[in-house]
Amino acid sequence: MTLAIFKSTSGTIKKMLHGPTLRIYCVKEVPLANRNMREILKEWINRWEKLCVTEQYIRVHETFWNSPEGCASIVQDFAANGSLANLLNSIGALPESILKQLAKQVLKAIDRIHADGLTHSGISCS
Repeated sequence: MTLAIFKSTSGTIKKMLHGPTLRIYCVKEVPLANRNMREILKEWINRWEKLCVTEQYIRVHETFWNSPEGCASIVQDFAANGSLANLLNSIGALPESILKQLAKQVLKAIDRIHADGLTHSGISCS
């Protein structure tokens, strides 16, 4: 069951409820323009699944190819605590000391991802 739909620069993201387990997941629908894009995405998913074995990273649980047609649907963990954008909207601004800690953690994660040969897409507050 679809709970919410979000648009991103790389496709549509749906917040979904898995009926049998009552768990909430995010399903990211990535348009596949050609066979080369499909191969690049396959390689990225395989590398991400191997890298992200700890709780600090969003895990990929399943990938459905050509569902909907012309897209890959990637089932991922849902970040239940919300996003940085949600936090900023609710409290207004963050103290510099908190921003410093957040920046360190984000940069450390990006460094690790890059060291393992992965790329990211669209890092944002949301």
